[in-house]
Amino acid sequence: MSEQGTSSAIRVIIADDHPVVILGARAALDQAGDMLVVGEAADGDRLMALLASRPCDVLVTDFSMPAGRH
Repeated sequence: MSEQGTSSAIRVIIADDHPVVILGARAALDQAGDMLVVGEAADGDRLMALLASRPCDVLVTDFSMPAGRH
């Protein structure tokens, strides 16, 4: 259901500095059927930009990511 779906879908942003984690989380959420991944971030700056520009219901994030101001 990535990037396309119904308005009743749970909107999710995934943030992790390991691409394989993002891919795995996206695959699991896509299979759930009622989740819509609305953004992905590999660092704190990108995550903050996403949170400011895209509404989400759930944030799945790494506790510690390198680089950036955040």
